[in-house]
Amino acid sequence: MKALQHFKTITYHKYLVMKGCFAVGLYRQGICHDLSQYSWTEFRVGAKYYQGNRSPNNAEREDIGYSSAWLHHKGRNRHHYEYWVDYSTQSIEGGMAPVPMPDKYIAEMIMDRIAASKVYMGGEYTDRSPLDYYYQGTDRAPIHPETKTKLLYVAPESLTKEENVEFLRSVKISFYAVDEAHCISEWGHDFRPEYRRIRPIINEIGKAPLIALTATATPKVQHDIQKNLGMVEAQVFKSSFNRPNLY
Repeated sequence: MKALQHFKTITYHKYLVMKGCFAVGLYRQGICHDLSQYSWTEFRVGAKYYQGNRSPNNAEREDIGYSSAWLHHKGRNRHHYEYWVDYSTQSIEGGMAPVPMPDKYIAEMIMDRIAASKVYMGGEYTDRSPLDYYYQGTDRAPIHPETKTKLLYVAPESLTKEENVEFLRSVKISFYAVDEAHCISEWGHDFRPEYRRIRPIINEIGKAPLIALTATATPKVQHDIQKNLGMVEAQVFKSSFNRPNLY
């Protein structure tokens, strides 16, 4: 019975990733994603340790101290950042050198995290869940700085620190996304003064396309957001407040 449940779980996960990859034009990766999970080496572990609300690999780690399925899996699937690590002949702490991860595999990794969060969290899933999932392990993982900055989440309070600004000036930023943008407005219910410094800091780091996101902005707050971020002429997209994934 566990084998059947595990088969359904990994197949549904694969379907969600494929759907996401197809949406961004990664057709081959969508079709080939996680095919190794159907191999005997990985499938038998999944069937044995199946729980339905988390990866069987973690259950195997708790049981024997490591995951044999994961060791098999990470060497065959390039959307895992653990794949992009090599031995180094240089003097590097730990002796391991992370390699920059190609953009198409970063995109597949994002689809993978979204799908895994939806599969294991069910009705508790929110749009923030994949980001939390990603940050659970990236602080201690050997990820190349170039890869890490492509998915960098910074609180405005940290962004104002000079050392962080200096670091961000040294890398190429291709896109800015300001979440909870209503916090920039004094007319809002959750004003945070550090948000007012985002635009000047962006100008200092280097200009790039910018999007501001919020679910709780009145017309007055919307105007304040656009004015303070220097995007008065920007196109505004609105949708219903009724989001079925929130209860």
